This record gives sequence, C-alpha cells and structure tokens, in this order.
Amino acid sequence: MILRDSLEKLQNSSILILSANKKLYRDEILTLYKKNINRLAGARILICLSDISVVLPIITALDGIVEAFALISPTASSKLISSFAISGNFEAILCDDSKTFSELKNVPPVFHDLDKLAASFTSHKIPKETRWLITTSGTTGEPKLVSHTLMSLIRTTKIDPERGANVRWGMLYDYTRFAGLQVLLQSVISGSKLIVPPFEDSLDEKIKKFRNFFTSKKLLIFRVKAL
Repeated sequence: MILRDSLEKLQNSSILILSANKKLYRDEILTLYKKNINRLAGARILICLSDISVVLPIITALDGIVEAFALISPTASSKLISSFAISGNFEAILCDDSKTFSELKNVPPVFHDLDKLAASFTSHKIPKETRWLITTSGTTGEPKLVSHTLMSLIRTTKIDPERGANVRWGMLYDYTRFAGLQVLLQSVISGSKLIVPPFEDSLDEKIKKFRNFFTSKKLLIFRVKAL
C-alpha cells in the first residue's frame, strides 16, 4: 500500500489540513505534482519544508515512486542538512527557508519546488516501495536517519474513515519526528481534519490558536497530541 491508496478511499470533498490561511482538500492532494513525477522513480530526495500543507501533497506523490525520502526538521542547521545529504547519497534537496537555501554549499541540487525538481530529472529506474527516513532526537549525540516504510509507520493506526470524518486533531509535534509523523498519518488516513498552527509558533501560541479555533467552530471531537 502507498499513501495515495489510502487517500483515494476517502470522500472526494474531505478537508484534511486546516491552517490559518488554507484548507487542503483530499482531491487537491491527489492531483498536485502528477506532471513529471515518474521522472523521480528510484530517486533519493531530502525534504526540509516547514508547511505541512505543502509537504503532504509532496510525500503523497513521492511514496511508491522514489527509493527514499528523508524528512528533516525545518529547525535543522544547514551543516546538519548538508551532512545528511552527502552521507545519505541524496540526489536533490527540497528546502523552503531562504537563509538555509543560500547556506547549502557543495551539496546535491537544491529546489524550492517539486515540479522544478522533477523536471530536472531523467530517471529510467523502476518505482519501488519507498523508504521513509526520519531523524532520531539527537539527545545522545548527532541525530541519525532511521528507515521506515509507510506500513511500519501506520502499524498502530486506527483506520476508520467513517468515524474519522468527525474527528479533529491538533498538531503540536514536529511532523518530521516519529510522533509527529504518526499524528499526521493517523489524521490523514482516517479522513480527519488536522489543525496545523505555524511551525515557528511557540507551544503557548499554538495552544492559544487551538483554543480560539475550538470556541469558533462546532467540533465533535478535538484531540491534541501534546509534547
């Protein structure tokens, strides 16, 4: 199974991501980035993006096409990103932070946009089961990349789109870490709405925005994965 398969089982009009300025629909996720995506078959892509509403369509398009993609925290230094890119033999980097973008030197090509990245490739490899690479916390040393598959990440996920459609999740974790990625996948695969405050907000600011959202909307269920 790939991520696209799960999303295709959801209702066409499902809203999967809610942020301050955007609603991301299931159909939008499935239709973005179709052009040239097969050029990336068998590629290794490093992703360092802050906006989940941008990331979700990208990883949906890449899963089952590329050999591997790594999800690196937007808070990572350019030095750490460069280290991962070189040691992991990545062929391209997606990065949306202009400062980090300018600091990445002697690394694989860096892009802001997946379409431009895909257009630059001419792969003749065969699509395969994709490895999802995420970092360890680094509390006992330098962070390392750990390999997963979609199936290993959703092993404990409760998949019930009928019930999930009435659930809202709130994201407090860094989505590039194991716990945050599990919240993202649980919400999306179940057809729930994931409320996503700006990545750079403090914990207090995020909770305040959840509270404001809660009081301004009629929510059946509201779940927050806290730190």
